[in-house]
Amino acid sequence: MVDPKYLREHATRCWTLAAQTDNPVLKKTLMKVAQRSVRVAAGLEQVVRSDHQARVVLSIIAQDTLSHR
Repeated sequence: MVDPKYLREHATRCWTLAAQTDNPVLKKTLMKVAQRSVRVAAGLEQVVRSDHQARVVLSIIAQDTLSHR
């Protein structure tokens, strides 16, 4: 899995390059890539949080089930 931190760093590099270029097509492309990288990073972070929450719930259910035996 790709690290969200890496994607955010990639976005920062793209924004830096976009700020340095005078080519409007390249600037627009770099901005789009940066925005997508941030969206993907946020999505991955959400999946990780959801997975963690699901594991916690399953653990609680398993403990509760074992304690009622």
